[in-house]
Amino acid sequence: MVRIVVCLFLTLNFMTAWTYDYRDRYEIASPRQVGTRNDGVVFDSLRSLPPRMRGFGDEEYFNAFIKPKQRDSLNVRCEGRWPFGPGFEVYGDTSNNILCFGSGSGVLVFDISDPSNPTTLSQIAVNGLIMQVYIRDTLLFVSSYGNGVEIFNIADAVNPVKISQIDVPARDFCLKDTFAYCVAEDSLRIVNISDIFNPYQVGACQDSGYVVSVSGNYAFTGGRWKLSAIDVTNPANPQVVNSIPAYVYTLTVDGNHCYCVLNTFGFTIYNVSDPLNIWQESQLSTVGGVDIYKLGFYVYLPGFVIVDVGDSANPFVVGDTSLPVYAQAVWVNDNFGYGFVANDYEGLTVININDPTNPVVDSQYYGADDSRDVFVRGNYAYVANQRKGLKIIDVTDPSMPYELGEYDTVGTYPNLQTVWAVDTLVYIPVEWPFVFKILNVSNPSLPSLLSYCRMRTIGEDLFVKDSFAYAVGTAAFQAFRISNPLNPESLPTYLLPHDISYAVFVKDTFAYIANADSGLRILNISDPAVPFEVGYHNNPPGGGATGIYVKDTIAYFATWGGGLRILNVNDPSTPIEIGFHPAAAWDVVVQDTIAHVTSNLGRVNFINISNPTNPVLCGYYDAADYVGRLFVDSSLIYVTCYEAGLSILELTETGVIEQHRDNLINAQLSFNMLSNPIKNKGVLLISLPNEKEYQVGLFDIQGRKVICLDKGKRGGFIKKVFNLLDLPNGIYFAILKAEDKQLVRKVVVIH
Repeated sequence: MVRIVVCLFLTLNFMTAWTYDYRDRYEIASPRQVGTRNDGVVFDSLRSLPPRMRGFGDEEYFNAFIKPKQRDSLNVRCEGRWPFGPGFEVYGDTSNNILCFGSGSGVLVFDISDPSNPTTLSQIAVNGLIMQVYIRDTLLFVSSYGNGVEIFNIADAVNPVKISQIDVPARDFCLKDTFAYCVAEDSLRIVNISDIFNPYQVGACQDSGYVVSVSGNYAFTGGRWKLSAIDVTNPANPQVVNSIPAYVYTLTVDGNHCYCVLNTFGFTIYNVSDPLNIWQESQLSTVGGVDIYKLGFYVYLPGFVIVDVGDSANPFVVGDTSLPVYAQAVWVNDNFGYGFVANDYEGLTVININDPTNPVVDSQYYGADDSRDVFVRGNYAYVANQRKGLKIIDVTDPSMPYELGEYDTVGTYPNLQTVWAVDTLVYIPVEWPFVFKILNVSNPSLPSLLSYCRMRTIGEDLFVKDSFAYAVGTAAFQAFRISNPLNPESLPTYLLPHDISYAVFVKDTFAYIANADSGLRILNISDPAVPFEVGYHNNPPGGGATGIYVKDTIAYFATWGGGLRILNVNDPSTPIEIGFHPAAAWDVVVQDTIAHVTSNLGRVNFINISNPTNPVLCGYYDAADYVGRLFVDSSLIYVTCYEAGLSILELTETGVIEQHRDNLINAQLSFNMLSNPIKNKGVLLISLPNEKEYQVGLFDIQGRKVICLDKGKRGGFIKKVFNLLDLPNGIYFAILKAEDKQLVRKVVVIH
C-alpha cells in the first residue's frame, strides 16, 4: 500500500504600586546594549516596560506612509513557534466571557466564564512583541512590533482566523466608530476600518507618542516629551491643536478628563473640556503604572491599585495590593468582581475586587518570562526561562508546539540561563541561591526535583558528558559528578580570568570556554576535579566571546563584536585562526557543513563551512525579538527568542523563498488526506474573503512548478480533490497566489 504523509506549513511571517524607590530606574530609556549583562540597571529599566514604551524608531523622522518593519529571510522557513514570554497586555469581553492575554509575541484566548479559573481556548502567534490587544464584538485587534495591527475573527474562539491587517507600525491604537487611531513611530495615523477586510489609511499628522485615546472629535496622545490634543474632526486632515510638556507613560480620556500616569509625578488628571486649554486638576504622586483602565468612577492601575475619580479634583486610593513584580497592563469588569493583570513573568494574575477596599490576588496563570536556552530530546523541548524557570514544550508537531509542563525555580530572581537533558533527567543551574539541580521529567507534565548540590558560580552555560556536568559562569568553571543522579557531587572550582564566561563545550579531555573579556580558554579536564589551562585565544578587536562549538579539530568561536572566528585546535595549546565571517555571533552550533549562528540582534545566520577557511552565508532568518542560544535537531533548528519565546526553523536552501508579511493574502490553505484501500487523495481547501483571481500550484524544492492544482476567479470556500500518488518522494510547496500576494504550505510525500 502506498503511504502519503502531508505536513502543513503556514507562512507567518510594571511597575508594582508606584513608589519613589523605582523612579530613577524608569527614567532610563536607552536601547538595550549588546553584550552587557541582562540583569543590569539599563536592561531592567527597559525590561520592566511594555514594548510600546521602548524606543524602536526615529521619532524625529516623519513619513506618513511608512510601513511596519519587515522580517526577512533567505532559504529558511519558520515551521512553528511557541511565542510566549512576559505578560504585556490584557483585554476582555464580558458578553462572550472571553479574555485575551498578550504574552511575549503570542496571544492566549481564555474562557472566563469562571473568572477565578480561566481555561485556555486557543493561542495565536504573531511575529513581534505584543504592544496592544483589543476586542470589539467578535474581532480581536493585536498590535505588535514589526507587524502593524492584525485583525482576527474570534467568533469561534477555539479557532481564531486572521482576516486582515492594518499596515501601520502602531505602538498603540484605539477604535472609535469606523476608524482606528494609531500612534505610529513619529505620527498619528487614522485608518478606515468600515470594511474590516480592507482597512486603509485616510490621514496622518506628525506627533510622536506611546499611547493614544479618543474622546469626541479629539485624539490625545502621550509620550516621552508631551501630551498632545489632535483635532480629528476631519480624519483625512488631523491637526495638532495643543501640546503641553509631560513624560506620559499611559493615558485614557473619558468625557472632559484625561487620566494619565506621568514619569515623575504619578497619577494625574487633566481637564480637557477645552483641548486648546488643558489644565491639571489633581495629582496622586504616590501611585502609577504603565497602563490604566477606567470603569465608572474607578481608575485601575496594574499595581494593583484602585483610585476613586468621582471627584476629579480630589482622587483618592480606594484599595491596593502590591504585586511582587512589574505589572504591565490591566483590564477590569466589575460585573465579575474581578480584575486581570498582565503581570510580567508571573503571567496572568486574577484579582478579586468584590471588596474594592481590599483587592486580593486570586490566582496566577501562564508565567512564561523570556527564553534563554533550549535542549531538545525526543518530542520535548526543554526551555530555560531566565527568571521563571523551566518550560517543557511538546514539539511532536513542530508547526503547533504547546506547553506541557513547567518547573518553577526557587527564588525571586533565579536567573535560569541554561538547560541540558539526558533521557528522563534534566540538569539546570539556578542562581540565588547557587544550586545545581537534577529534575525527573519521566512525566513531562509534572517535572519534579530529584536531587541537588551547591554551586560556587552563576550557571551561564552547561555541558553534560558521560558522568560529569560542566558549568561556567562568573569567572569560574566547575564540574559536578552525576554518576549517581540521586547524589550529585560538587567538585572544586577553577577560577577563570576576568569576568563572565558565557559558554562551554567539552570534547575528549578538553573544555573550551568562551570568556567575555579574555576570549577562548582551553582547559585540560582529564581529571575534572583538577582542571588546568593549556591554551587560549584572545578576543578579536571589538570582540566579546559568547559561544563555542568544536567539531573534529576545528573550533567555531562566536564573538558578538568580532564575528564568527574559526580556529584550528588540533594542538589545544596553540589555537590558530584559519577562517572568519563578519556577522555578529552570539551562539553557534555546527551540523554537517552548516554553522547555525544567532546574532543576539534578532537574526539567525546559516553559514556554509564546507571550506572552513572561506565561510559563506547561505541563509538567514529575522526573528521576532533578540535571539539567544539554539539547538539543532536533525532538520529543525530551535531558537530561543528571549521575550518572544521559541521559534522552530528549517533551512530549506530551495528556490521557494518565504514571503514578507505584507505579501500574505487573507486566506486559509489546508490539506487533509482521505484514504481507503482503493485510492488515496489529497483535498485542497481554500478560503478567500472576497472574489479574487487566484491560482494554486505545487512546486518542487528548486522552485519549479510541478502541477497546477486550481485557478480561477472566486470568493468564499473552494474545495479541490487531487492525486498525489504519481509524485516522487520528496518535499513540495503548495503556493496560493492572488493579485500580488501569496501563501505557502509545505507538503512532504513519502511512498
